[in-house]
Amino acid sequence: MEGPRPVRNEELSQVLELINSVFRTSGGLAPTMGEEFPLLLSEKNSPNMRVIFEEGRPVSNVNYYPATVSIRGARVRVASVGSVCTHPDYRGKNYASMLLDDVESSMVQEGTEIMLVSGTRNLYLRRNCVRAGGFFECTISSDDTKAWDCADDVELLEINEGNIREAANIYTNEPVRFDRTFDEYKGFFKGAMTPWGRYSYVSYLINIRQRPAAYIFAQLEEGKSTAYIREFAGDRSLVLKGLDRLIKRHGLDRIQLVVHKQDVLAALLEALNIELKDRDQQGTVKILNFPSLMNSLKPYMRLYLPDETVDGLRFGTSGSKYVFELGNEAVTINGMNVLCQLLFGEAGQEAGLEGLMAELDSKPRLKEILGSVFPIPFPWTENMNYI
Repeated sequence: MEGPRPVRNEELSQVLELINSVFRTSGGLAPTMGEEFPLLLSEKNSPNMRVIFEEGRPVSNVNYYPATVSIRGARVRVASVGSVCTHPDYRGKNYASMLLDDVESSMVQEGTEIMLVSGTRNLYLRRNCVRAGGFFECTISSDDTKAWDCADDVELLEINEGNIREAANIYTNEPVRFDRTFDEYKGFFKGAMTPWGRYSYVSYLINIRQRPAAYIFAQLEEGKSTAYIREFAGDRSLVLKGLDRLIKRHGLDRIQLVVHKQDVLAALLEALNIELKDRDQQGTVKILNFPSLMNSLKPYMRLYLPDETVDGLRFGTSGSKYVFELGNEAVTINGMNVLCQLLFGEAGQEAGLEGLMAELDSKPRLKEILGSVFPIPFPWTENMNYI
């Protein structure tokens, strides 16, 4: 066995062949993983692609892509893990776990605060990656949109090389987002628009009076009349009008949409009598550096708390215990599950926050503070940044 170690540039084609064999060609699909994830599976990102070799060939692989998430002025360092695979002949040797250990160690050294994983397998759950909540999901039917007042001066325009900068500018104005350079935006967009299997993708600027003010990016499935919205940005009332136009343009019966509970779009949908159901974040999350994350969130906290209060907060960790302190009050959170439900929202399949809330009853200042800033808004991770 050789590794875990970073992928060398000259080995990239071999590693891509392994990834495609596990996720695409073994199921009779075209080997499109490199086109779908051009930023993750690239020479530039090869130091973050980790591999184990046996007998001169790659047999197990884990990859991650570092990024920054902006949350109303706070900037949090994250890394997305994906395309985790092991050749069938080498499974059961604990290779993926070894690679994930190596990846996490690198992330911690690089200052990553949150690890985002696109899967929910036991491979991730047993290493303290957990489900988190914070979202609504809904289904919007063509009958629903018939009652919407959609002005004639609203139109859809396909996003292409000529107008992608306008889409990128719209996304940059989102208060909660992945930070993307223009080159990253183009790379993620190109990958996200790559068709594979039964799936194809469409993306539209939503123009009002010929000026772009929002956009939608949707997944279509062959033989079905449902679109799944992967990402939206811009004016929320125009997003709604864009959904109506999308239904009409593609002859759809319905649209499926996930929206953060704190997003204005959730309130607009509720006002239109669209049923909203609780939804967990896609995949799993893990906090890698709790004190660093809390300090990075202080600009966000200052939007809701006095500076004196934020400056007085202290954060500590010991093993699986996470401590908030203010003055003579302190509360200890036991375990990653409870911590992530506090920070992001309660997950449907996890234990709730009843125990923590009961403990906070005797610590009124901390209870008010934690209730004011948590849960935080966070991007839906199955967007264009999906890894």
